[in-house]
Amino acid sequence: MLQTLATAGVVEVMGVTGDAKPRRAPSTVVVDIDLRCEKSIARLREIFRRDTLGSAARIFMVHPDDYQGDRQARALGASRLAHRPLEPQRLLQMMRTDMAAAFKQGLEHHPNLVLARGLRSAHRVLDSIFEEMPKGSLLHVPDVHDAENAVLDSLSDEGLQSWLDAVKTHHSSSYRHSLFVTGSAISFAQFLGMSRRDQRRVAQAALLHDVGKAIVPLAILDKPGKLTPEEFAEIRKHPRFGYDMLGRCPGFPAETLDAVLHHHEYLDGTGYPDGLSGREIKDLVRIITIADIFSALVEERAYKRAMTFEEALRIMGEMGPRLDADLLRVFGEMIAGQEAKLRVA
Repeated sequence: MLQTLATAGVVEVMGVTGDAKPRRAPSTVVVDIDLRCEKSIARLREIFRRDTLGSAARIFMVHPDDYQGDRQARALGASRLAHRPLEPQRLLQMMRTDMAAAFKQGLEHHPNLVLARGLRSAHRVLDSIFEEMPKGSLLHVPDVHDAENAVLDSLSDEGLQSWLDAVKTHHSSSYRHSLFVTGSAISFAQFLGMSRRDQRRVAQAALLHDVGKAIVPLAILDKPGKLTPEEFAEIRKHPRFGYDMLGRCPGFPAETLDAVLHHHEYLDGTGYPDGLSGREIKDLVRIITIADIFSALVEERAYKRAMTFEEALRIMGEMGPRLDADLLRVFGEMIAGQEAKLRVA
């Protein structure tokens, strides 16, 4: 199974023999070896002593009735056991859960209490989206309202750069992207001088905009390489998935559902899923779209480096009639202000 995922570009496979090292420090290590082989166990202990692997979560593949393997895995520091046979999607879900847990644990020791509170609150909503909604659970409006207020306070007090610096340490691309978009969109709303009520509207739309990705296969969603046409077609379904999922949850306003469904629409009609254009695309959606594109460009991914703010804004400017020019200009002013603060600091 690991070889299958490696072929798809989702994980990196290393043997326990030789001097192979991972290309980057992993957040999770999946161990699939013969736990009765003393030589393999000794080699594994050496690997775990490396600085790049010391803090990574450890998932051990074992057979359900292999009690010796179970005990050996726990002795080797297993974070959890995964019983064979196991579907790749289930393993990837375990890995994403461990990544989320590691990020939250780090927040417990974060020196900035206001920032940490906002991140924890937003993360709880994303936990509900990515962990619970695929199982049939509903998202509750009061829980989202609590997160909106905490995140607004965090960004108002600490600023976008502090938010992004904390978020970029998250190893799950799904969580990281949603948190990037949330920070960028709310900071934009605050820069525009929106009322607290309108800032909360932006916060809710940003937090929930990618809810549909919760049911996109992780092997596609987290693939660190070019998608096939079939995989890209599957990704393009997430706005409709999200609209249907959130529509089953009582109390969310039509404008939030609109942002979930249409944040990939462009003003010139070339977006998806409905090919909207011009005035058919509401202001809230336009704000989320700008934050979404900016975040995708400045995030680091396994297959690309993080662009600078300046590079991202240049590319967005080249998108011409697809984005709201006036909003993009003011968004650029906000980002330029963030960069100026960094230079002064």
